[in-house]
Amino acid sequence: MSCRRLLVTNNPLLNNNIRCAEFVEGDSLDVLIRARNLVHSGWKLLSHPLYGNLRPYQHPYRSILLEYARQEKTQIPDIQSLDYMENALGVYSPEKSRIPSDNDMPE
Repeated sequence: MSCRRLLVTNNPLLNNNIRCAEFVEGDSLDVLIRARNLVHSGWKLLSHPLYGNLRPYQHPYRSILLEYARQEKTQIPDIQSLDYMENALGVYSPEKSRIPSDNDMPE
């Protein structure tokens, strides 16, 4: 992908509507895991993974904006981004059974 910025989302309304987006089939936790993996490969968070005032089980969608930051292959991941992602995963993981899916949303 040639984009410097990337939106990782599971929101179907954003799928195919944003040029530099990666659609994740799954729930909010799957989006967090994908974003965390991108941080490990040189991407940096531009949005906080726990934005808003909603608990993880109150909405099925999550979108995270990242920017490619790695200049050299030996550069370590952005520590602050990694810390935010690991903390977000710590919040979401215990709530896994309560996170709604797209099927739970009213038509």
